[in-house]
Amino acid sequence: ILRCREKLEIWKTKRPDIESLIIKTLQLDPRPQVYKGYEGQESPYRSDHAMRLYEGDVHFRYFENQIIEVFDILFMNDEFQES
Repeated sequence: ILRCREKLEIWKTKRPDIESLIIKTLQLDPRPQVYKGYEGQESPYRSDHAMRLYEGDVHFRYFENQIIEVFDILFMNDEFQES
């Protein structure tokens, strides 16, 4: 099973700027407003989120306002799938 970093490295072979795009997008906090403000505390809402960039779904969570973890990348295109 490929880990998130390995998946990102494969993705970068086709989209060299994808890591930068992920970072910049997460810095803008793409979550709906209702999910914001519960970082690091109990929340009545989900804490895991996903966003689609090109052919991949980037799964992430915010631990604090500026501490974000990308914990999985799922691809919609077979050329990026594990063999």
